[in-house]
Amino acid sequence: MPSSGDAILPPPKAVLFDVDGTLVDTMELILQTLGETYRRHLGVEIPAEDIRGIIGRPLEVQVRWFDDRATRKPDHEAMIRFQIVAYEAGKQLEHPIPEALETVRVCARKGIRTALVTSKEQNEFSHTLPRLELNGSLNATVNSSEVSHPKPAPDTALLAC
Repeated sequence: MPSSGDAILPPPKAVLFDVDGTLVDTMELILQTLGETYRRHLGVEIPAEDIRGIIGRPLEVQVRWFDDRATRKPDHEAMIRFQIVAYEAGKQLEHPIPEALETVRVCARKGIRTALVTSKEQNEFSHTLPRLELNGSLNATVNSSEVSHPKPAPDTALLAC
């Protein structure tokens, strides 16, 4: 029960949700597939803790991040293609977070506008989105391919708004 000094806030008009780590636990899948991408394409083993440090950045950035450690000249486009295929092949390691997904649905049922904003690029996001089973619960989705400055810049959130 709020005290007489507590302000009662109106419900939000909109809520923006991230995907990886918020609606879906993808940590193990990302660590495994990026690790394999770096092994095959850079010829180097990147420690998991170093990979964790770049999770949340667009794939275009991730494939270039460790170029200074490469034992061979990187082909970034091939790395991106390989990573997307490897991620999809391991999609059973994606673990949707039921309570988070239900929160999106509840917001939608209550008339709160909902959007997903992600650092995934369009090719990646087009595979993941149907697995979230949020049909009819979203007013917008914005991925890093749709903005000039992806997360952590505010562009995806601003476009969603």
